[in-house]
Amino acid sequence: MLKHGSGSIRRRIDELFGDSLAASDRQHLATLIYYPRQKLPLMLQIVDDKHEWYRVTLLRLIQVARAESSKYPHPDTGHIITGRVPVRVGRGESPVRAGGRLIVIDGAFAKAYQRQTGIAG
Repeated sequence: MLKHGSGSIRRRIDELFGDSLAASDRQHLATLIYYPRQKLPLMLQIVDDKHEWYRVTLLRLIQVARAESSKYPHPDTGHIITGRVPVRVGRGESPVRAGGRLIVIDGAFAKAYQRQTGIAG
């Protein structure tokens, strides 16, 4: 569980990337975690190589998630649970991803999204 309201994400980003990323890049990464729907379109407007930006950003996000989840017991058997992404089961998508390590819950199990996702909670 990432408790971003407490500022733990920003501290973790500073610990992980303080020596390798400029302060503005660390700020962009934190904002992307806090407000992904708002920040992603803005970032895609200013980057030159979108494919490379996605690759690097996803690797950084995984580093942050791993570092944050490592403070909880059983990191080898734990799961990352995320939201904000409707899962379209009717189109063959699964809410369980990354070899069972990632579970997408927002939209995937909500009755309000039943028409969009093909399942309901």
